[in-house]
Amino acid sequence: MVDGEILDVEPEKRLVMSWKAHWDDSVAKDRPSRVSYELSAAGPSTTRLHVVHDDFDGQTATYSGTVDGWPLMLSSLKSLLETGMPVATK
Repeated sequence: MVDGEILDVEPEKRLVMSWKAHWDDSVAKDRPSRVSYELSAAGPSTTRLHVVHDDFDGQTATYSGTVDGWPLMLSSLKSLLETGMPVATK
C-alpha cells in the first residue's frame, strides 16, 4: 500500500523516508511525501516516538488519507508493543 526510500538515518534516534501511497488511484497520482520518525527518552524506561508526515503539495489525496490514518496506525503500534496484538482494523 505504501513504499518509499530511506532519506536519512541516525541509528536508534531518527529515520526519514519518502512515502508513496498506492491504496487507490487518487493517491497514486500524488508525488512522494516525507515521514520522519524520531525516538527520544521520555523517562527511565519509556521512549517517545515523534512522527512528522510532511512535504505535501497542499491538501492532496495522500494528505487527506493520512490525516485519519496515522492515529490508527500509531494506536495499533502501541497495542502491539504493549500486548503483542495490533488493533483490529476490520
